[in-house]
Amino acid sequence: MMATGGKKVEQRVDFFEAYSQDAACWNLNMFVSGWHWSIHTAGREYKSGKIRMQSLHSATIISAERSAGLIGVAEYDVQQVNILFVLCGEIEVESAEMQALLHIPADHVAIVSGHDGTRIAIKPCSSWLLFQVPELAIRRYFENVTGQPYRRKLALSPVNFRQNDAREFFQVLKQAEKDLFRCRPTERAMLAKVYHELILVKAFAKLPHNLRDSFDHGLG
Repeated sequence: MMATGGKKVEQRVDFFEAYSQDAACWNLNMFVSGWHWSIHTAGREYKSGKIRMQSLHSATIISAERSAGLIGVAEYDVQQVNILFVLCGEIEVESAEMQALLHIPADHVAIVSGHDGTRIAIKPCSSWLLFQVPELAIRRYFENVTGQPYRRKLALSPVNFRQNDAREFFQVLKQAEKDLFRCRPTERAMLAKVYHELILVKAFAKLPHNLRDSFDHGLG
């Protein structure tokens, strides 16, 4: 976001890569809407690894390798689905809608809400990947495929993604990130569109989420 005359104007880029904790926070706050990112006090002495963002139309893939401790706080009710993979380290999520702190350990994936005040605390030296997609895109895809109304929001408690089909969804996200990083500028728009559709397909088909039975029944 950029301040102009007391107002915030949303900016959007297709890609950024940062190698320091300050640069990571600056880029996340500038180009990822709805969340404010800061450096975790416990991780200030740790030298950050790589943090990368790729956009796919309205969706975003953010990944980090051995990142410094970061804290992300939803600044308002962000109408999006946040699918969070932890490769190593640990992430804690706190929200007014949850009765207890949510722990996401290494090798696990969970869906995190974007309600106002939701707090994501990334422990220092953690590697992770976050896929953010608007709730509206999830709703439209579910209703178009199943012919049923989207009455319950997509949800997933922490589960080991390396021991089930969720691993295939993670692999698609990593391949999208790699291909979009390497592609020519003239190829990017079409490639992003294709991957956006593929990722939605894999999210519903491979994650053990709360709507799996309804989704499979609709396909049948």
